[in-house]
Amino acid sequence: MSLFLRFKIYAVVFVLTHVAAVTAQGASPTRVLSFEEHTPSELDRRAAIDGVLLLSYARSADVLAGSMARAEEIWRKPKTAALSADERQQVLDIFEQVVAHLVALDAMARFHFNFWRIDPIKEPARHARHFATAFAAYCLKVRLALLLVDRTLNKPQFEILFDDVDSHDL
Repeated sequence: MSLFLRFKIYAVVFVLTHVAAVTAQGASPTRVLSFEEHTPSELDRRAAIDGVLLLSYARSADVLAGSMARAEEIWRKPKTAALSADERQQVLDIFEQVVAHLVALDAMARFHFNFWRIDPIKEPARHARHFATAFAAYCLKVRLALLLVDRTLNKPQFEILFDDVDSHDL
């Protein structure tokens, strides 16, 4: 099974889990509950699910970093060198995977960054769990973004390629 297919499966499971949690409470699945609307047991369940997803994203990010490293000859091209059609496709595939990871990790981090709403005196473990999940998701997001930016910054062939990508292609 390809890495990208696995990522899509995890994303679908993530969305379905949250839709199920929302509909189980009798709310509309189009409305996502805010952090403070979750019960402590729901927060624990969400943290456990997101912890597993985070480990999966980390492994997937390592594979993605390896893909970037294997394509090093593309990234080292001079600013004036054009990319072949195959190179453009390879770079766009990597870009698409990085963006997909960033979106998922950002959603996870934004949810868990509400850890401050949990009293650290009354519930230190729950407070720490949500902080750790948010921080880990944020750090992984930054790592992936910097891996791509470091390779493409100030290289017009990549900036033009990324600017030309239609939103429906992602």
